[in-house]
Amino acid sequence: MKQVLIKQGHSVVEEVPAPCVEKGRVLVQVDHSCISPGTELSSLQGSGEPLWKKALKNPQKVKKAIEMVMAQGTSRQGNY
Repeated sequence: MKQVLIKQGHSVVEEVPAPCVEKGRVLVQVDHSCISPGTELSSLQGSGEPLWKKALKNPQKVKKAIEMVMAQGTSRQGNY
């Protein structure tokens, strides 16, 4: 199956394996999908920038992420 991916600041269409149904999970068939130009363009523009540069530009987000990891840990359990 084909999937749109964002790699190093560019969108690409790649062939990916079909998802597998696991015990306790549900596989949903998508009939239609839409790529939102505003949201996707924003993601695309930010994806080519290294994480360390993003951290330097937004130190408050780094602090928030560290506080969240300290409070909640690095893995979530339960329903999403």
